Amino acid sequence: VIRMLLHHLFLKRIALWVFRIENEEVIGEPEIENELKLRKCSYRPSEQDVRDFCAKYKKGNSGNNGVVVNLENTVEVNTYIWKKRRKMIQNRKIVKFVEAVWRFIFYLVFEIVGYYTLVKPQLAPWLVDTTQHWEHWPLHELSSAIKFYYHIELGCYIHQLMWTEVSRSDAMEMMIHHITAILLISLSYITNYTRIGTSI
Repeated sequence: VIRMLLHHLFLKRIALWVFRIENEEVIGEPEIENELKLRKCSYRPSEQDVRDFCAKYKKGNSGNNGVVVNLENTVEVNTYIWKKRRKMIQNRKIVKFVEAVWRFIFYLVFEIVGYYTLVKPQLAPWLVDTTQHWEHWPLHELSSAIKFYYHIELGCYIHQLMWTEVSRSDAMEMMIHHITAILLISLSYITNYTRIGTSI
């Protein structure tokens, strides 16, 4: 919920300002979309493809708000394709910017929570003396602060797993990373290896 609110109220607007993007609407043209397969940003139809497409249509097509794209005019069709591609590229920039800022925010929060969990009240002894990771295991006392630290970390990685973009080139690697992080956090919590877990 916090991410969605930040995205729509602040981060998207900041991204538009940073990249100097005007939030113009490109009215969809289903005939062009379906025929020339413009759904993928990387696809660029050839001039011959556009001419062949335009030859099929003998009249203009009225969009949702009355804007007419003449489907037999190659210049208008090429202009639409160019605007559509530019809009898709701009949207990718916005999505990446928002995701980067969001990650910065929650990793900063983790740093602060980790500091107040392990350092501020008193320095956790296992951070400086690693032999204490295993001393008296598994009878390590689990404070409410460490429980909260674990829960917020686990919640974050579950959230990231659910929000991983499948259209990204490294989506599979990111999903494997998130699943691995979830397993490590969960198993270290279950087996009470929380000293090692909090150190990591």
